[in-house]
Amino acid sequence: MPLLARTMGTRENEICDAQVGGVQLEETNEGPIWYLEIIDGKDSGSERNVPFADLVLGIGFLEQRVIGRDPSEPLFPELIPQGPGKRRSAAFTDRFAYYRKAAKVYQPRVDFHSFRGNVETDLKNLPSTNQAWIDELMGHESTIRRSERERYTKQINLPILQKLVNSIRINADLSHLRYAGVAGVMAPNRDHELARFVALAEREMKKKQNPLTNDHLTQIWHVVLTISRNKPYANSRLSRYRRYSATLGFWTTTPTRFGKRSYGGGTSPGPR
Repeated sequence: MPLLARTMGTRENEICDAQVGGVQLEETNEGPIWYLEIIDGKDSGSERNVPFADLVLGIGFLEQRVIGRDPSEPLFPELIPQGPGKRRSAAFTDRFAYYRKAAKVYQPRVDFHSFRGNVETDLKNLPSTNQAWIDELMGHESTIRRSERERYTKQINLPILQKLVNSIRINADLSHLRYAGVAGVMAPNRDHELARFVALAEREMKKKQNPLTNDHLTQIWHVVLTISRNKPYANSRLSRYRRYSATLGFWTTTPTRFGKRSYGGGTSPGPR
């Protein structure tokens, strides 16, 4: 997902909410070009066709996400729709924030949208780049963009935009991502892997919807009772509780709150 945004300049929802049928192939005078048809954008200027970079195609994007799938299926089915608008992008936002924090690369105000800014900056730094084509790729409404669109057909537009996305350089060695399978053929076990991704995502969604189960509440009560009776043993039990909570993916401050209460002077540490 980040690689798509870093090379195409797309908005988060434009990628996350895309369907398989949105990936199209156009025959041009400069050869076939795969592109993403964006028709449900942020505003009127968002509707556009954005070619995939050779870098993205080279890691097996078509083989693993497109070829052999029903056009009506979501491109990323593991992103379960959620939030007020039931958007798939909401699921990705949470996971991407968690990943950046876990990898210790999180920075305030530096998020997925920053990739879009990177792309626009890279293109503006290229010599002799027409601003109209940058606006076309990024989905910015402008007078100069409308003028250029009226002059050229899709068969002319796409090769120009493809050159733009392929001109973007990423200062990292991504050779290990190169797809080793047969090009143009569905990746082996692709459907099984997608189903596994979806199952994992659904399990995570259930944790969000039901953060406390009966078993978990029972575990909390056992910790509280233990703390009220035996402090040394409670420390061990509390440690086990924390590991248990981390495994299930949720947390409560109840044991910690009781654990911090005073045990001196005859003060009861248990619930009153």
